[in-house]
Amino acid sequence: MKQSSSVSSSLSSVRIYCCTWNVGNESPGETDLEQMLPLSSSTSSSTSSSTSSSTSSSNSSRPSSSSCSTTPLHDIYAIGVQECQYAVEGATDNGRSTSSTLTFTCEAHWFGALAKHFESHGFRPLAQASIPDMVIVDEDKSDTDNTKDALPLLERQYSHALTQHGATGPGEIRLSIFVKCSLQVTNVRTTTISCGRFNNLNSNKGAVATLFSIQGHDICILNCHLNAHRPQWERRNRDMTAILRQLATFRADADADADADSEIDLLVCLGDLNYRVDLEIDQILHFVQTKDWPMLLNHDQLKLQQTEQRIWHDFHEAPIHFPPTFKCTKGSVLDYDVRQREPSYCDRILWRCSNHTSCLVHRYVSFPQITTSDHKPVVAELELMLQPCQEPRMMSRWYQTILNHTALTSRIEVRWGIILMSCVTGGVAVGTAMLLSKYS
Repeated sequence: MKQSSSVSSSLSSVRIYCCTWNVGNESPGETDLEQMLPLSSSTSSSTSSSTSSSTSSSNSSRPSSSSCSTTPLHDIYAIGVQECQYAVEGATDNGRSTSSTLTFTCEAHWFGALAKHFESHGFRPLAQASIPDMVIVDEDKSDTDNTKDALPLLERQYSHALTQHGATGPGEIRLSIFVKCSLQVTNVRTTTISCGRFNNLNSNKGAVATLFSIQGHDICILNCHLNAHRPQWERRNRDMTAILRQLATFRADADADADADSEIDLLVCLGDLNYRVDLEIDQILHFVQTKDWPMLLNHDQLKLQQTEQRIWHDFHEAPIHFPPTFKCTKGSVLDYDVRQREPSYCDRILWRCSNHTSCLVHRYVSFPQITTSDHKPVVAELELMLQPCQEPRMMSRWYQTILNHTALTSRIEVRWGIILMSCVTGGVAVGTAMLLSKYS
């Protein structure tokens, strides 16, 4: 962890509003942002399908705020979208509407709409990023890639085209993070990871991640879009494992001998994870009609991966008390298009804390009233409890340095970022050392 600047007044917690939405390559409705991203309790939507009980990764509970003031409800808003590539009215290139024009104007339109929504309410953009539409490939490396010979001819030709032309613009996976202007945030970094078609050369699937620090706590927001279709759960598992591995290597402040992603104080993974419900469509519709969410979740592929500890077993998710968020008929509140796809909980928000931090979840909701896409947005309201000092990781080197120069140690304790050590030799106290931590 890199050193963060000191703050004049320490926070006991930071509240994070996390939102994922597969836009379905459709322009959002005029009121979608207001419904999906309320900025004060007086504007909170009461029509979302949700669970409001506060739970945490350590099974503790805490009541949610019910005040009706216009004070911002949250310190941070993180919005991850997928398939965000829609036509912007009036966008042309010298009178022509081209794919390149669509690519860049859609990104500008989406990011601009979010900025307009937030900045008049005391928030500033911390990061706004899109995965590249095509990944630049090193031709020499591609020629010697052991997997190249296994690619079909069309994919090899496509790979060569990518090698020649490189990235064409921003893709369809975007991540935006806005923070209160008064919140001091340091060490902001963003990366993108591709796991799409053509041997991961095309970024139709992948992730965008932003890491940052608040009061010495490392936070990462990871927006993912994994491979589709019911039989592809093993591919989803492999791609998610690869994403987490690449995220770990990206962290500039990771310990050389540690698994870097496990050291993030709060890792939030949101997105269209594309795990399906392993039931026949008529069974799914029956359980939706009877609101038997536990029965649906008993057959949810993601839950099964957790139970069998293939992946996700160290992540937490709030209880789901809302209908499947895919595949909805566009323009409808809760009708499903079952001609080709089974209704499923594709859109998810999970989180993982380090051993010395805890996170509460105050609400886990879907927004069925937003009807422009075949996916419904999903929101989780999280609260990361901030500790004055993180002993296990930040102080381990201090402990070892002191112990290496001390014959016998009767007590070591940390109080508010200060190491207090009392040493005894032969029953006689020889001194007390007080070292200020650089993380205080």
